[in-house]
Amino acid sequence: DCNEHTFSKFYANALAHKTLNDNPALDKIYTQWRQDTTNQESPLLKNAFLKEIALDETPWMNDAQDEQIQKRNLASVFDKDNLEEQIQRQFKVLKDNQLPDGGWGWCQGSSYSPCITNHIVAGLQKLQKLGIQLPKNFRMEKVLAKMDSTQSVRHRKATEGNVKNFCFNETDVQYLYARTLGDIDTAWLSQPYVQFFLGKAT
Repeated sequence: DCNEHTFSKFYANALAHKTLNDNPALDKIYTQWRQDTTNQESPLLKNAFLKEIALDETPWMNDAQDEQIQKRNLASVFDKDNLEEQIQRQFKVLKDNQLPDGGWGWCQGSSYSPCITNHIVAGLQKLQKLGIQLPKNFRMEKVLAKMDSTQSVRHRKATEGNVKNFCFNETDVQYLYARTLGDIDTAWLSQPYVQFFLGKAT
């Protein structure tokens, strides 16, 4: 998988894990569905009379089977132990694919991509705002410094040329969005390149 797909899986699993942590009753229900197969049966399938009248010849049978499959699949997705394992594995892949400068490329071994880096950082900061802690060995400061450096160079090139021809693009918007999701440092906010891009955004 590319880094975007890996992060999307990590993000979804982290949210699912938090949902279970915040709602113990929900976790209990899903656990029961996994452990007790009788609880996964639709009331329709439990009715002996309906089974005797060739239920498989009616649309009801499909509805009942769909319900049974949906409950089984949902319980499988919200498996806390499995989620924890996937979260650890997926974050390790992201950490292994992280470039020495702190950013990410689209895939392992590819060069730095402002677009995918902004996307991942925005997602990570959203998770942090929800109270989800990132692994202790991950340094957000390093990747933020790389993002800042990239935008600073872009600003310098714009001001060295004809600023009127400068194209404020989606990546610039992504940068500002990702950067302002976390704690806003006044020193960062006062930087000329930051003011330049904020001005273009407004």
